[in-house]
Amino acid sequence: MSSIRVLVAEMAPLHRDIVQRTAGKRSDMTIVGVVGGPVQAARVLDRQGADVLLLSASGPGPLRSYLDLVWAHPRLRLLVIDPADRRGRFRELRLTDRERPRVPWAEHLVDAIRSAAAGQ
Repeated sequence: MSSIRVLVAEMAPLHRDIVQRTAGKRSDMTIVGVVGGPVQAARVLDRQGADVLLLSASGPGPLRSYLDLVWAHPRLRLLVIDPADRRGRFRELRLTDRERPRVPWAEHLVDAIRSAAAGQ
């Protein structure tokens, strides 16, 4: 099994250090880079790729820029960490890019929502 390539973006130094010490020590994970914003993230993704983009919810960058990266790299998964969340939850954002079937737009939308909810 190949190593999961993790790209860390816009994290406070303490959180970044925790992620690097935790994920970086796992035999099935490799930190491929630590970047300060979406432009730097795009460079790393274009150069060597990543499987997971780990982003802090408290980062200063606009989420839209990171969503653009996910669209440009369809295999990339975006995992958002909220350090202020006392429950320790992580939020994974998945984008689906499916060819529109020959059904009304409203039905296509409902199908996409159901598919996303099911994790497909």
